[in-house]
Amino acid sequence: MLNLYLKLFLTHLLGLLLFATITVAEDPQSEDTVSFRYGIMGKSATAPDSLFRVDDQARLSRGDSISVNYRLKSNSSFYVIIQSGDDEYSLFHAASMQRGLQSADMVSASVEWIPVESERGFLRVFLIASHNPQEELEDLMEKYQISNNQLKQKYARRVTAELEEITLAEGSDYAVLPTRLRKPATIGATYRGEFKEEAILSYLFKQCSGVQTAYDVITIKQQ
Repeated sequence: MLNLYLKLFLTHLLGLLLFATITVAEDPQSEDTVSFRYGIMGKSATAPDSLFRVDDQARLSRGDSISVNYRLKSNSSFYVIIQSGDDEYSLFHAASMQRGLQSADMVSASVEWIPVESERGFLRVFLIASHNPQEELEDLMEKYQISNNQLKQKYARRVTAELEEITLAEGSDYAVLPTRLRKPATIGATYRGEFKEEAILSYLFKQCSGVQTAYDVITIKQQ
């Protein structure tokens, strides 16, 4: 009988430890830790009512489009930056812009729809979450967007350097921890109109966490 109780206790303890491990991995509690969940959905030009999952190194055709869905704490700064093959940059700063509009602790939002406009090269999607605003990056992007062609090339190089410093800095505390979430994605779903929050939660495939800053970079090949 004693052995039975001991086995039950050890089984219960192991279950608690496993649950704690999963919880920490998906929802870090450290004050210095920032995390977000995201998923990229694709929509084909030839079948616009059907959605499919887009992962790193995916191939999309001209006329297709992507939507970036994400969820994170409302007090974080979040950046969705798209770089095209000809070094054109576009900035989507949706999470920060929504801070004053949402009272919830978490923000769920979607950037819809970003078109594939070329038959060659790539689209690179930078996703960056941070405790504090990336003021240098914001300033460079603002100057890039309002500059003429000659200055735009100069600021494009500086934006590239700033993104590399954020995402590739050796010895930094930046870390990406891609985690497959337990809730399955609805692949091949029929799409009607804008994403609602329930749909966004279904389309979150990965989780990224880091110290002060978390990021991921996804490259999409155009064909």
